[in-house]
Amino acid sequence: MKKIGLVVLGMLIVSIVLAGCAQESKTSDAQLESELSQLSDQELQDVADQAQVEESQALAGQAFKKVVSTGGKTYPTRNTALIANKIIKQRQQLKIAELNKTVVKLNQTLVNITNVTRPVNVTNQT
Repeated sequence: MKKIGLVVLGMLIVSIVLAGCAQESKTSDAQLESELSQLSDQELQDVADQAQVEESQALAGQAFKKVVSTGGKTYPTRNTALIANKIIKQRQQLKIAELNKTVVKLNQTLVNITNVTRPVNVTNQT
């Protein structure tokens, strides 16, 4: 009888330890990316910087889950820096494309202006 009680008690302790050590529901990368894409450029850069610092620190003696927080929201450090940097790069590419379009329009305007202001030599060929 004592053996059965010890086995049940042992299983109870193991289940409590497992339940206590279980991770919270993981945020999927797609969900994390959609949440991070809603941040402003500065907030996104802050999150990326914080996540890189947290990921680079040693794990020894840390018994807590690492998170990055900004604007009242917290994000897990796992993949946060990678995803945030990916979003930053995408936004930069969009800005570069917009700037390229503006440069092309300005160049076309400049060409049109120089064509209008350039004197035309008309010679009589008789």
